[in-house]
Amino acid sequence: MLLLRSKILNPVEYFQKASAEVDALQHQAGRLETTLEDSSWNAWIRSDNAINVSVSYILKGKIAGLLLDAEIRGRSAGARNLDDVLRSMLSAADNRSASLNDSALEAAIKSASGVDVREFFDNIVRGRGEIDYKRYLQQLGLSATMQKAPAPSMFLGIDFDRNDANQARIRRVVPGSPGEAAKLDAGDVLIAMDSERVTYDNLLGRIHSKPFNKPVSLSVLRGERLLALTLIPGLMQTETWVVGEASSATAEQQRLRNAWRAAQSRPTTGSPVR
Repeated sequence: MLLLRSKILNPVEYFQKASAEVDALQHQAGRLETTLEDSSWNAWIRSDNAINVSVSYILKGKIAGLLLDAEIRGRSAGARNLDDVLRSMLSAADNRSASLNDSALEAAIKSASGVDVREFFDNIVRGRGEIDYKRYLQQLGLSATMQKAPAPSMFLGIDFDRNDANQARIRRVVPGSPGEAAKLDAGDVLIAMDSERVTYDNLLGRIHSKPFNKPVSLSVLRGERLLALTLIPGLMQTETWVVGEASSATAEQQRLRNAWRAAQSRPTTGSPVR
């Protein structure tokens, strides 16, 4: 937002970055398993299956900041925003000898903005469900929509990287995918597909040469064990999330959106709007 307001980024560039980050969050399987609050608390703890059960608190935290700003601006009719909250908390910190207890954060936001954010924290910070982007962003005349590719593509449900021998080593198996059904696991090295040798370089070509919904025989190296597994490829339409200005925004939403994009520093004075 600082880059947008200082005109280092133009609106198109800003929304491209915002879209990329929302899209990245929506493709993290762990967003439905771990709350933003828990992710922050457990930042230094990483399980073997972290890629499927955790969410980036940095990524979701940035998006939560955007949504919280929208909630404050919308609920206060533009009289208060997230900048006001931060200024108020920084000012209060000058007169406080101890750190702010985490349970006091919601009260501090309400004191600075006049907006009760318990519902927001229950949904976005402590919740495990999908984010209702419309609920928050429409207040600023913004939207976050999911678009599907026009044609489906072959889907195995695995992410892989290259090992030192130029072999394809599985980095992640998507829950509920054909790869999980085939009992593939992170760390497995794919050796052959239908008795044809596969490498990191030719794996995608081998995958896309196979017919949809027909069994494929895999030779997999798991540690010191050579396994024979059967995988049935599926089809999936790629989903992409896009953030932008809503064409159906009302005059009031456009007013709040313009103020959000061009916000200027100002001291917090007077009582917050309630």
